[in-house]
Amino acid sequence: MFEEGDNLKRQEKLTNITLLSGIAIILVILGHSGCIYAGKWNYNVIYNKSTVLKYITCYIYSFHMQLFVFLSGYLYSYGKRYGKYKRFSEIVIKKIIRLLTPYILVGSLLVVPTQIIFKLDKVEKSYLKRVVYEIFLAHEPRYLWFILMLFNIFIIFYVIEKHLNKKNIVINLGIFFIVSVLASKCPNIYEIDKSFQYLLFFYIGYVFYENKKVVTLVKDKYILLFTIHILMFNYYYFIIDNVNIPSNKLILFNLFNIIIRRMIAFIGVGFVFSTIEFLISSMDKKGCILNDVKLFKNLSKYSYFIYLVHQPIMLVILKNIRWLQIKPIVVYNVLFWCTLMLSIGFAKIYYGIVYIYKHKWTKEIKANQEAM
Repeated sequence: MFEEGDNLKRQEKLTNITLLSGIAIILVILGHSGCIYAGKWNYNVIYNKSTVLKYITCYIYSFHMQLFVFLSGYLYSYGKRYGKYKRFSEIVIKKIIRLLTPYILVGSLLVVPTQIIFKLDKVEKSYLKRVVYEIFLAHEPRYLWFILMLFNIFIIFYVIEKHLNKKNIVINLGIFFIVSVLASKCPNIYEIDKSFQYLLFFYIGYVFYENKKVVTLVKDKYILLFTIHILMFNYYYFIIDNVNIPSNKLILFNLFNIIIRRMIAFIGVGFVFSTIEFLISSMDKKGCILNDVKLFKNLSKYSYFIYLVHQPIMLVILKNIRWLQIKPIVVYNVLFWCTLMLSIGFAKIYYGIVYIYKHKWTKEIKANQEAM
């Protein structure tokens, strides 16, 4: 149990994470809504080109998943401080329940059936073979790759945490950065390669919670960080990504490319975090609480569920509208808003059913106890 003051302090500390988790899921859906215009999904629409939507999508993709991992690292550090994850077995069991179980259930009961029923791909394997190959062997988990990767990161970080240099964050960041760059050459077995690539951002989130000096350093620097981020992204998007490099210099160029992308993501996460800190501080002075906004409450409360169900919903919508002669911006908005609203709606239904059954189960237990 926490003291009342500690409990209030915890709530205050997590206000920023509540807002960030809402923003992160919005960015994910926005990013996926524009995938067809950025060449990231193999689905055609009648008007399949939009320079603006391609740019917006690529910009979001430059840091949005790293932001999710950052939040996970922040919450892991928060949990450790308040008594969670004391034993290795504890974190393994909790993350199997929290991450691997939804990964298997959603993959088997939603993702693969949706692909088959709505004929979203041309794979002709049976349902069982697809579930084994795509989900259990993780050869084609689609957007669920992130859930599997996150499970790996929690386990890896728990093991190495005690070996980190507690007195020198810069050394740790340097090591994680090097690992992140080199990990792109690792084999893609159960998302191990991506786990080591994203481990850097998990550690950054961990550091942000542990060290107030770091938060103070980036707070109110949102304009500077945004300027640096947009300049670096534009440099990468318009110049580096369109350069033809001789084959004898390709290895060094690819290495430079990876380093630039990591830096863009790092600064992007810092920009979003500092913006939220500034907004919270500004609103507090005016007596407003962003956390009380209903949309943010729903997004934060249901963000994980929304992530688990959003892409099949979006693909079914896309399947039904892609041959309509409508402009890209309309398609983009239809995909985003319909996916977001339907995901929140399904989340409310799911949690409503769970609540009813839990309430009913609790009443039955109390009745049995009183009868005894």
